[in-house]
Amino acid sequence: MIEEYDSVSTGIHRKNAAIALVTQMLTSSLDSEELHTLYADLSDNAVYTVQDYDGGPGEMITRDHEIRYLAIDNRLYPRGGLYSSDYSGGNPTGIFAAPTILSGQDFSTFMDEVYMTTRGQFSDEMTREEFDAEMRKDVLNQQSGATFDPLSLVDIRIDHTPVFFDTMLARTYVGYGASSLGFATTEQ
Repeated sequence: MIEEYDSVSTGIHRKNAAIALVTQMLTSSLDSEELHTLYADLSDNAVYTVQDYDGGPGEMITRDHEIRYLAIDNRLYPRGGLYSSDYSGGNPTGIFAAPTILSGQDFSTFMDEVYMTTRGQFSDEMTREEFDAEMRKDVLNQQSGATFDPLSLVDIRIDHTPVFFDTMLARTYVGYGASSLGFATTEQ
């Protein structure tokens, strides 16, 4: 990440690079208990009052900065699979890509895009980069008047990477496995 900071081709936005570096530094140097203590010290849970937007004019409520709950909307959870599949509803990434990209992270860390293609009778699976390169070759071949079987996109499959299952989203929506909780089996 440090080496890529000045690169315009990096998957992380420069404005979020500092946050990502601090996050990486803190999670690699502090254990869970130390992180919780640091958070509590930083948030100080100062109580303050604001106008109650559900109440009448001048009605106030108290607030603090304590994190109390987390909700996951099923549209946020990426089902994966094929774009043409009924299971994915035509959108196997859900809206997961939006907050991922807006938070400065690389979507490909969490999901793999597999382009399912055909050329004549030959079927192939490609990455996005491979597909783009082959399509450029096809355009050049077409412009030169060459006779060839054009590449056709059949579908795009979205696969979860192992890193995705370590995200707070996956663990909140699906839950923790027995081994993540320290159990050798589910029979305990």
